[in-house]
Amino acid sequence: MIKMKKCGINAMDALHIAVAAENEVDTFITTDDDILKRRGGISNGIEVKNPKEVDG
Repeated sequence: MIKMKKCGINAMDALHIAVAAENEVDTFITTDDDILKRRGGISNGIEVKNPKEVDG
């Protein structure tokens, strides 16, 4: 979570991503612009996408 904080993701958003990682999700889908613009700093194996980027 410290790494996410360094890239500017706030604590509650980092918690959401950490819960997703703990549950071994492959893709974290969000419309949160703050998360989306900082998704390059999330390096825990989760792909972060906007719903418009999801096929199907």
